[in-house]
Amino acid sequence: VPFANGAWHVNVAGGRYSWYPTDALSDNGTNDQANYGGLGVQMGDPSTGYGAGTWTYVGGQIYYAKNKFDAGVGYHYFKSKGATQGQFASMGTKENIQIASVGLGYHFSPAFYAIADYSRVNSEINDPNQKNSFNVQLNWQATKMFNFHVAYRRMSNPGTLACTYDLQSYNGNGQKGWEIGTDISLQKNVSACAYYFDGKNLDGSAKLKMAYGNLTFKF
Repeated sequence: VPFANGAWHVNVAGGRYSWYPTDALSDNGTNDQANYGGLGVQMGDPSTGYGAGTWTYVGGQIYYAKNKFDAGVGYHYFKSKGATQGQFASMGTKENIQIASVGLGYHFSPAFYAIADYSRVNSEINDPNQKNSFNVQLNWQATKMFNFHVAYRRMSNPGTLACTYDLQSYNGNGQKGWEIGTDISLQKNVSACAYYFDGKNLDGSAKLKMAYGNLTFKF
């Protein structure tokens, strides 16, 4: 819902959310047991105790965008009775996930745009290291064809559910590190991208190096 001549917007959403990845394969290479992050169990299947089936979701956000500045705040709530949330080692036996977020953006010029986002997941989480997530990013529109970005991201696993970043490791430990990338407009309906991430798990147990690229055709 927009108001104030479109400078402000309010979004409210609700629904049901399932953790079950039906297209995943199990450790034995068959499709009889979905494998989520190498666990080899059915996420969202109440019989396994992981995810306890479908979750209820409600959330909302309000944001402002005008001239060179934009900002927003949001709140998201997930609830599942009797969930053990085994897909998140830090969650223990808690039955809900609550995430509050805030974001800021500023256009220094037509070519440079900066973003700063922060989110915090509810205090019921057992591992304090998993409570906070943030992203600081600078975009540079070098030409009409090339857009570059550099970002430092800290993403806890329960705090960045259904993350829209293309490079995220769903390993239960969260991650932090640097990402560089470019988005390329090849033609009117053809685009490409290439991203690289260099970082480590939040607990420092392993280093992470990931690359991603795609070529998109629109019809």
